[in-house]
Amino acid sequence: MELRYNFLRQAFLALALLTCSGISMAAGISPGLKPRLDATEQLNASDSVIWIASVTADDGSESVDCDENNQFTVNLRVVIENDGDVTLHPGDANYSLSIVDHYNRDSVLFTQPVEQTLEPSQKSDTILLSVKLDYDAFADGTSFYVKENLSHTIKYGANIKPVPYRPIPVYSIGHRKLADGSTLDFGTTSKPLSKVITLENQGPHR
Repeated sequence: MELRYNFLRQAFLALALLTCSGISMAAGISPGLKPRLDATEQLNASDSVIWIASVTADDGSESVDCDENNQFTVNLRVVIENDGDVTLHPGDANYSLSIVDHYNRDSVLFTQPVEQTLEPSQKSDTILLSVKLDYDAFADGTSFYVKENLSHTIKYGANIKPVPYRPIPVYSIGHRKLADGSTLDFGTTSKPLSKVITLENQGPHR
């Protein structure tokens, strides 16, 4: 009786082991091993974080001249750091940087993938983000920020008000500028009088 019990017990354990192994193999998983994630799943499953270390505008001035097409260029130089625990590779999902219009709900104006592999805690080389924009869309100026699209943080870049491509005449007498519609009072005299009026084009192309 005891012999029969032991035989049935061993048969049951063997059947259970085969069943579990079959399930694991059918799922492509070796018994006792965790499933291997592909690159995208690893990136999403890990604590992947980009820190924007610095953003520098090419032109420190808040005024940028437009070209003959009445467009202006925003150049921002960016350094990022891999602040997560997974190596980042070009082509990874959302491994990119964008220039956004901060005054317009951070709407994206331009996006560029990062083309440098970054180990954890490694900083990137300087990355140039450059976008050409129409004057009419930003005549009042705006604040440009850089956004990294992996963990969605943003950092200030530059406040820019473009100068349109057109002449801007400025009249002056000495150091005094004359407003549009100004009149000159020569007073009363019996002798010829003259005043020197200077005309200067303060537009972007002189």
